[in-house]
Amino acid sequence: MANFSQVSKQIEYRRFELEDTTATYRMFRESIIGYLRQVGLVDTDETPDLDKSWKRQQPIFDHLTTTASEDWIAETPTGIVGWARSVERDGHLQLTHFFVDPAAQGSGVGRGLLGRAFPMDRGRSRSVLATLNPLALGLYLKFGVSFRGLTIEFIGRPDPSTATSDLEAYRADEDDLSEAARIDRTAFGFDRTVDLKFLAKDRPLYVYRRRTKTVGYAFGSNGDYSGPAGVLNPSDLPLILSHLETLAAEREIDQYAFMFPAKAHNAVKWALEQGYRIDPFYEMLLADNDDLKQDRLLMTQPSFIW
Repeated sequence: MANFSQVSKQIEYRRFELEDTTATYRMFRESIIGYLRQVGLVDTDETPDLDKSWKRQQPIFDHLTTTASEDWIAETPTGIVGWARSVERDGHLQLTHFFVDPAAQGSGVGRGLLGRAFPMDRGRSRSVLATLNPLALGLYLKFGVSFRGLTIEFIGRPDPSTATSDLEAYRADEDDLSEAARIDRTAFGFDRTVDLKFLAKDRPLYVYRRRTKTVGYAFGSNGDYSGPAGVLNPSDLPLILSHLETLAAEREIDQYAFMFPAKAHNAVKWALEQGYRIDPFYEMLLADNDDLKQDRLLMTQPSFIW
């Protein structure tokens, strides 16, 4: 936007409306692609297919729209210049989207959006999954969160596992999420049943037991995305990943991706030993405490939420 400083005083903040969906999603994609171009991960001449990406991400985008805690738009008379959304799950507030028009950066728009969508007095705990964009990071750090680690995505061709396991995998009913929710509360400190319900309609859910005790759960691939997964003991995460990989191989999925925190050392070791390669796009974990047990977690894909 040209001469943005001349109209900065005309910025208004309002709640997100469904009619904003196309404009905000386009802003999100253009912001991400712009960042990827900046760091050399996308060719400058490449034009990503917006319709294709929307088709893949629309279900979770719609889910977050209907379950958002705070959802704010910044606009001027010429259009939308910023957007921020957060979700609150059992007292845990997570910023899921935050984008500001490059021409509007430095005008106070970002601070105004975060103050509304990610207030420091909201929730028992707060977190952000952030790109390494320095301007955004600087703002986040002013809102009470600090660096807790990185997430890494491993990509490769799945092969049937030959590893032995003492875990029994059960395909769970999408209406019975109590065991998965219990794992979340124990391992991560908050309940996200509303997200589990959505994911159970989108991808297969498995519960893992050792003898009669439930020790973990995982969502398999829907063809594009997989996860999340959670375990009580970090040593069980590779066993679950092997099972998910085998299921993907049986479905003849050519390329499979797992995303987990770098602190999930057992999972990282497993992925490297299986020949998965590290995707060069990283996200930073920012939070106001260290309660989340990152070594027991496989991330949700796409990574808008844990």
